[in-house]
Amino acid sequence: GGLKSTSRRTSLANAFAEGVRQLVREDRGTGVYSPRSFLNCISNWDRRFAGGRQHDSQEFLHSILDALQQECNRVRGKPQYKELQGKGSEAEQADDAWQYSKSWHDSIVDDVCGGQLQSSVTCSRCKRVSYCFDPFLDLSIPLPKKRGYG
Repeated sequence: GGLKSTSRRTSLANAFAEGVRQLVREDRGTGVYSPRSFLNCISNWDRRFAGGRQHDSQEFLHSILDALQQECNRVRGKPQYKELQGKGSEAEQADDAWQYSKSWHDSIVDDVCGGQLQSSVTCSRCKRVSYCFDPFLDLSIPLPKKRGYG
């Protein structure tokens, strides 16, 4: 599995855009869309999806978003790694974490799908609260079971 190098693959962003164009164009002709070229493109990015086998839709979405994020990244070169200090107000820490994340990944995918998950831990002795901020492109949430449906 894993992603292949950029030099040997067709632009996933272009294949994705073409697929969306075909789906939304006004003159749909037969009304049939074959995603074959897009699927070929994504299987070149991530070999797990080659061969037409069934896969988890969330893994597929995550792979597409990750590949599009990498391909469309406005950041050129790797920024310097740094430890965030956890200083300042909660809002200042959140902003620092967001800016640091954007220094690594800044794309249209981040603009549309990106977010930041916050968690906190409170020390039972001193009551100090520590915050953790994690960037995401997709977020899994549990769906409640309705009564009578399962």
